[in-house]
Order: sequence, then C-alpha cells, then structure tokens
Amino acid sequence: KKHGGAQLNLAEAHSQLGEHKKAITWLKVVAERNPTGAWHLGQYYRTGDPFIIPQKGGYYGAMAEYHMKSTPGSKVDFKKAYKWYKKGAEEGQRDSQWALGTMYSKGIAPRPPNDYSVAAIMWWRVNLINQRGNRVWYYETPNGSLYNIERSKKWNSASVIKLAFTLAEACAKRGFVGC
Repeated sequence: KKHGGAQLNLAEAHSQLGEHKKAITWLKVVAERNPTGAWHLGQYYRTGDPFIIPQKGGYYGAMAEYHMKSTPGSKVDFKKAYKWYKKGAEEGQRDSQWALGTMYSKGIAPRPPNDYSVAAIMWWRVNLINQRGNRVWYYETPNGSLYNIERSKKWNSASVIKLAFTLAEACAKRGFVGC
C-alpha cells in the first residue's frame, strides 16, 4: 500500500494489456494518496487511456485534441475526470491544473462561479505560477488552437484576463486549495 510508483506501474501494465478494470483498480489506490495518480485517473475518464502518449505537438498539443475516441473497454466520463483532475490540481499537480483549464475552455467542466473563460485562464495561470515561469504560457482557444496569452485579448476582454489572474494569485497563496 505504500509503493505508489510500483502500483502506478501495475496500472500501466494492465492498461497496455487491455485489462482496464484492473488498471483502474490500481489507479484508484494510487490516486487517493498521490496527485500524479489522480491526474492519470482523470486522463482515463477524459480519454479512456490513463497513459496516453501524446504524438505531434507534444503533451499540450495533445490536450487540445480533447474529444478523442475512447479506448476500447473504457468509459469516458467528464464528471469523474473533473473530480480527479481537481484533486490532483489542489495538491499542486501541474498537469491536472492544465487539464482543468482545458476542460473549462471546452465547456465540459461544471459551471464555474464566474464564467468558463475566467476559470480556464485562472487554472492555466495557476499552472504557470506553480511552474515558476519555466514554460512559455499558452492556452487553448475556443477553436482548439494554442495561443500565447498576449494574443488572448482576441477572445477575452482585459477584465476577464485580469479577474482570472487575480483568482490564480489567490489560489496559489492558498496552496491551490479551494480554487
């Protein structure tokens, strides 16, 4: 029960063998204690494959391809994906933070208190803050392409961006909890 890395490896092995129920059983064990496990479980419920290997465009390019065909034997469930991404995000897992932003940008996350654009940009900004600026910050536009924040004014007003950034700063100060 204390070896999350080994349990994650077991989940991946079962997934590669097409044994999705066994893979999910192990992922749930890991996800309860490990934010990376929570991200993998979110991936499973979003795409049907918890160990998706992005192709062209790298990881963040793959996130733009949101409505992928599900893996045989799996069930795509955006509510469950959101639940596990949220758990990982609140524990500081950066990929979960990015994934939440993408879910909000596509309108497939639960309705946020403000609006979907604010929530999406907030989570992407949280991701950037969490990475201490080590990556050029891009975000996904409504048409699925990736754009730098400087170009975001084309899709969002300055007030939306300012509110999202303010919320992201507050979220980071709370240790990513309750965002």
